[in-house]
Amino acid sequence: MWFICIPPGIGMATAKACLKLWIGFPASRSGVRSAGNGPCMRAPILGVLIADQSLRRQFVDASSRMTHTDPRAIEGARFIAALAASNTAVSPIDAETAKAIANYELAQSDLHSEVLRSIEIAIRGGTIADLGYARGPTGFVLQTVPAVTIAVLASPTDPTAAIQACIQAGGDTDSTAAIAAGICGAAADPDGLPQDLLSGIIDFPITRKYLERLATGLAVRDISQDHNPVGVLRWVAVPLRNLIMLIVVLAHGFGRIARL
Repeated sequence: MWFICIPPGIGMATAKACLKLWIGFPASRSGVRSAGNGPCMRAPILGVLIADQSLRRQFVDASSRMTHTDPRAIEGARFIAALAASNTAVSPIDAETAKAIANYELAQSDLHSEVLRSIEIAIRGGTIADLGYARGPTGFVLQTVPAVTIAVLASPTDPTAAIQACIQAGGDTDSTAAIAAGICGAAADPDGLPQDLLSGIIDFPITRKYLERLATGLAVRDISQDHNPVGVLRWVAVPLRNLIMLIVVLAHGFGRIARL
């Protein structure tokens, strides 16, 4: 349902996987060989919802392999979910905890070394720019995860600051900002979230009330037993919503190109 609603900004690997699902491939075989950051986008909420490490891995792996089969994409999602699970208002994530999670979750040497490098940059008070990506982090998991790590360690309980850090770094900002804000939001005081941004949400059918109802439903129900915590989303309205959003985004992008 999500795929036929014209989701803006969908990655190529996710699009291919969705097409495979639609023609009959099971979710266990629909993924394609890609190390994109799609699975990382879905990981923070799983980290928040599932405290049990073994069960969390099962959910993260299933979510990841549905679209991406590259081990780096799967491990990156595991790492992101574990960061979200470990980040709380009482005990915000710190560099030592992030290192421990990296050493446990990341067997892929290239991703492991990049994440450890990002943690050292965060310890020194550096920024995402210090990673050295010419145009900011891309959707490649080896760049997305280190960038998110720096943003989170700089402000583990402040999703607004994490969003700003990711946007200022450039690159695949919609993904990095969403992932970092998801992790930081896990430890944020709900009353401390930016009300000016929340009040500016003009969306249908995914309204602020719907999201609050969804969050409450997920918080009080067992995710492993209940697959429908808040009722069916009004899918019929989503394609129109996404089409309008796509037009706005493209108009904005072409407008910026015209001014260059």
